[in-house]
Amino acid sequence: MYAHWHVFRRNPSRCTESSRFHQLLAKADSQGELGRNIATTIGLLLIIGSVLYLNSSMLFPGWWAVPPTLGSLLLIAGGPDAWINRQVLASRPMVFIGLISYPLYLWHWPLLSFGNIVALDAATPAVRIVLLIVATGLAWLTYEYVERQIRSNPLLIPVALPLAASIAAIGMIGFLSFHESIPPRSAGYGLERIIQAANGVAFPGPHLRDLDAAPTLLRRQDALAKTVLFIGDSFIEQYYPRIDWLLQRNPTGSKSVVYASNGGCPPIPKVQADHHLYCLGLVERAVQFANDPNVNAIVIGANCIGYFVEMDPRYAYYIADGRRREALLAGSRGAELALTELQSMISGMISGLIGKGKDVYLVLQSPRDHALDPRRMIGKRWGASSFRISIPVVSKDAATRSVRPIVSRLRAIAIATGARVIDPIDYLCGEYCPVMTSDGLPIDRDEGHLNPSYVRTNVGYLDQILMPPAPR
Repeated sequence: MYAHWHVFRRNPSRCTESSRFHQLLAKADSQGELGRNIATTIGLLLIIGSVLYLNSSMLFPGWWAVPPTLGSLLLIAGGPDAWINRQVLASRPMVFIGLISYPLYLWHWPLLSFGNIVALDAATPAVRIVLLIVATGLAWLTYEYVERQIRSNPLLIPVALPLAASIAAIGMIGFLSFHESIPPRSAGYGLERIIQAANGVAFPGPHLRDLDAAPTLLRRQDALAKTVLFIGDSFIEQYYPRIDWLLQRNPTGSKSVVYASNGGCPPIPKVQADHHLYCLGLVERAVQFANDPNVNAIVIGANCIGYFVEMDPRYAYYIADGRRREALLAGSRGAELALTELQSMISGMISGLIGKGKDVYLVLQSPRDHALDPRRMIGKRWGASSFRISIPVVSKDAATRSVRPIVSRLRAIAIATGARVIDPIDYLCGEYCPVMTSDGLPIDRDEGHLNPSYVRTNVGYLDQILMPPAPR
C-alpha cells in the first residue's frame, strides 16, 4: 500500500478517477500527524475486524464490503507519513507481499482447485496451508523472472510473444477438451459412469414449468385434476427423475406434481440462512397451495441432518424467534424451536386437510456416508499414470449412525401428527448399503444424494403416491 500511495502521487493518470483521489490525498497531506494516525488506526481496525467477523453465512459482496473498503481508503488517505503505514505497511515483509500479490492471486486458485481434483480432502486447513506456501514460492518466481523482466525490457515483444503463444495454446487445449475433441486420460479406465454420477443433475428438467413468476418459485408438471405437492430442498428434488419417468410412461394414469423446493431450503417455517434468501416465504406459500382442492397428497423431505446435526460450514442456519436469531446446532434451543415449527406445520396441514381426504408423507433421510461418494471410488497415486476403482463396503450401521437422532425425532413427529413415514434406508439398505449396481452404476451422486440415473429406474418407494393401486 505504501508503494501504491507513491505511484498515485507520482502518476495520477494511472488512478481511476484520479482527480478525486488526488483531492483526498491533498487533504491527507494537510492533516496533522495525529489525524493521519487516527485515520490509519481506524482503517486497520476495520480491516482486522472484517477478517475476524465476516464469515461465509454473510452476503458478500454487499453492505458487508463497506468496512474493509472504508478501512483501505483510510489507510491510503493517511499517506506514507502515518505511523502504521511507515512502520508496518512499509516494512520489508509487507512490501514483499505487495510485490508478489498479483502473481500470488493468479497462482493460489489453480493450486487449490487442482488439490480438490486430485484429493477430495484437499480442503483441510493443513493442505491449504501447504498449497498457499507453494503458491507463494511460484508467485515470487513469476514476479522475479517474468513480471520484472517484462517491465524492465524496453522490447517487450520477444518476451511477451512466447507467453501469449503459450496462453493461446493452453486455451485451445482447454477448448478442445471441453468439447471432447481431446478425450480425457481417464477415459481408458472405465470411469465414465462414476464421473457422470458425480456430476449428475436432473432437476428441474425440461418438463417442469414455472407456475408463476413469484420469487418463491413453484414448478408444475402435467395438468391433471389430482395433484401431489412436494415440499423441501435438494433431497426431495433428487426423486424427480423417477417422478418424471412415471409421468411420461403413464400420462393419463398418474397425477400432476407441483414442486415447492429449492436447494438448501429447509421445509420448516422461520428457518433460513442469509445465503439462501430465495427460501424466504417458500414454505408458507407451499402450505397455502396445499389447500387447493386438487391437492390430495403432500410429500415433505429434506436433508435434516444438514440443518440439525452436521451443518455445512459455509452456511449458518437459524430460526427467527421474535427478535432473536437462534442458531440450529445439535441439542440447542434453536434446533428444538425448529423441530417444534416442523411439527406445528405438519400438524396444521393434517388438521386442516385430512378431513378433505388428503395424505401427508414424511420422507426420512437417505443413507449418508463419505464412502458413498462415487468420487472416492477413483484412486490415483501422486506421480502414477493410471487410475484404479475401489468399491467400498458400507454397513447399514455406518450409513445411519449420524442420522439416527434426527430420524427418531421425525418419526415421533409423524406419529404425533398422523403423517405417513417413508424411510429410504429400509428400501436401499440391508445389512449393508450398496454403493454400485451389478452393472457398474453408482447408486449415489455424492455422500448423501442419490444418482439421478439410479433414481429414475430403481427407486420406487414413492410410486404409491403418484400411481393408482394396481387392480387385484
